[in-house]
Amino acid sequence: MQERRCRGRRGILAQRREADARPRFGRLAWSPSAAVCFIVACGLALAACGQAEDTGKDGGDAAVAGDVGADVGHPTLPAVDPNPDCEELEPRHCSLPWPPPKFLIDDKTTATGKRLQFGAKTLPANGDGKHLDPKAWNRSDGFGVGAPILTLWPGIDLKGLPGELDLQPSLAADARIGLWQIDAAGKAERLPFWVELDVDPDAKSPTELLLILRPAVLLRAGMRHVVAFRGLKDTAGALFPASEAFAALRDGTSAGSFLAPRQASFDAVFTALEAEGWKRAELQLAWGFMTSSGSFLHGDMLAIRDAALAATAPGGAQLKVTQLKENKPEQDKEIWLDIEGTFRAPLFTEPFEIGKGASGAPQYGHRIARDDAGKPKQMGWVEQPFWLRLPHAARDGKPVGLLQYGHGLLGTGSQAKAGHTARFAQEHKFAVFASNWTGMANPDYQPITAMIFDFSNFLMLPERVHQGIAEFLVLARTMRDHLAALPELKSRGVAIEGSRLFYTGDSQGGIYGTTYIALSEDVTRAVLGVPGNNYATLLRRSVDFVPYFLLMRANYPGIIDRTVVLSAGQVLWDQVDPVSYLRHLSAEPFPKTPKHVGIFAQAQGDWQVATVTNEIAVRSGVGVALAPHYGRPVSLLKEAAYPIAGSALVNWDFGNPWPVPGPVPPYDDLGDPHGKPRGHKNFLAQMAHFFATGEVIDTCGGKTCPGDGK
Repeated sequence: MQERRCRGRRGILAQRREADARPRFGRLAWSPSAAVCFIVACGLALAACGQAEDTGKDGGDAAVAGDVGADVGHPTLPAVDPNPDCEELEPRHCSLPWPPPKFLIDDKTTATGKRLQFGAKTLPANGDGKHLDPKAWNRSDGFGVGAPILTLWPGIDLKGLPGELDLQPSLAADARIGLWQIDAAGKAERLPFWVELDVDPDAKSPTELLLILRPAVLLRAGMRHVVAFRGLKDTAGALFPASEAFAALRDGTSAGSFLAPRQASFDAVFTALEAEGWKRAELQLAWGFMTSSGSFLHGDMLAIRDAALAATAPGGAQLKVTQLKENKPEQDKEIWLDIEGTFRAPLFTEPFEIGKGASGAPQYGHRIARDDAGKPKQMGWVEQPFWLRLPHAARDGKPVGLLQYGHGLLGTGSQAKAGHTARFAQEHKFAVFASNWTGMANPDYQPITAMIFDFSNFLMLPERVHQGIAEFLVLARTMRDHLAALPELKSRGVAIEGSRLFYTGDSQGGIYGTTYIALSEDVTRAVLGVPGNNYATLLRRSVDFVPYFLLMRANYPGIIDRTVVLSAGQVLWDQVDPVSYLRHLSAEPFPKTPKHVGIFAQAQGDWQVATVTNEIAVRSGVGVALAPHYGRPVSLLKEAAYPIAGSALVNWDFGNPWPVPGPVPPYDDLGDPHGKPRGHKNFLAQMAHFFATGEVIDTCGGKTCPGDGK
């Protein structure tokens, strides 16, 4: 009996030594250029400590509910931390549980009073043994608002735990897992969530997979959170024991050991949990973490926004036409002028080397340029392309509004030439304009692929997107204030109605479009096609990530490592991900920034963007309503009634089934519905009314959209 209790629960030092001695798999022979060729061949695009051993059963004898199981006792723990780079709460992996509280240290200079301090070997290593360089992460004053919570319970029995479709068990009084947000006054608020096992093709059994806890609401910035586990069992009915380290902290036996400095912070966690009716003695694992402040998440972007708009005032971004095609109605029944050109934007990034190509030549990413105080600074100017299309409705001086378009994944602004935008422009009198989404546009394709070989360079992705958003901002204002003076238009008598400036985008343009309009001082209404938020949740649920995940498998062979790497990446991605901007659309707009409203138009069963992330946004009380005829019940949500004054989530059903819950892409026999809503006449009618009035109405005949058949 005692032998069973101890199986898989060796001491901290013994497991650390074994992990350090475990051989690593060599990286497969993929050069960055070969990786690019591989992905092109797939025809898909991007949507980001060692491998855990199979410990088999990990628990004690069956016991009554509430018993934590057979703990390993309290052997004498060393006085000096045997591995300061690792979180000892979970001895089987250096970075677990995630977010690891050991690496959130006091820092009076930050907005939260905290700062991350990962060690040189805390974050996972690639196949060459190179750990993620923690410098980019250690600037943060907390963990991300979008990263999931990761724990390891080999062979866990999931029965009775909250799932993606039923969140109520996460709020039950007898719940086995709990998540709370705690405000500055110490008031705790219970938060809903679901749990799911990770999915990985290299796992030989479920015992190798992480338990992922995903908050079902948007976490708030700069807030303390507590997560706790009790009464968890494996599929054989055995309760999981606490680790040595957690048992010592829970039971107050850490005095004289290297854990002693952590006792006070854990006592605060236990006190908060006891106030919520969770007994200290029954806990298998619990910890607290702080989310990053708003100033860390948005400070760089707001500073860049203000500097970019100031730098381009009063004359705008200096539009130059490089190509103009003038169509007669018989040549193109919708578009009169098809224009390409360049605009001059302030540059806030600088290149840095991220590796070598197959030829040995250096490859470069871009990061925010900073002054001596660490604040963003302008590095000069950059010429970027734009696309502009004016409909025949603009002939003879008839005024037209402005519609800015956001392109899809790693595409270009030329996607504004899609047929549905041309029809909309002609029918509703709009000039359509677009530019590349710098940071996630076609020119960024190779650097992003190269980054997968060493995620230490991950900051290049969110930091370059800062530049792309700045370019969208200055282009929109320039089009509004200066487009009519462009010689090629002025000579043709074109009149621009600048008060009718709106945004629409699809896929990536729907995702980052949320971030963009939350920051805009000029665009207040947007239609966001097939949108989502939180890339840490989106990626594994997207077919677009499949080829990149194959590269990641080649370079990060550890099953757990890969999930930790993506979760760590979200800490930085939060700075541009809509997961941290949705709250600032209308519920809590940024200072000196107007409120914004949007239609979030998703495609049921979308293969590329996980619709469940939109449900999280609606559930968070940030001013987005669930439109009628959604198509299925949504846990803890009720549908609104048409008309809706403000933002709304509208579901478009073309016959695809709802995705099966879990971190895998959906597939079905009907094909991907991702591109179907945007061109439908009912979609365009709803968009036109919304732009004109700010009101979301039913254009689908009292049925789930599209309403006229599928």
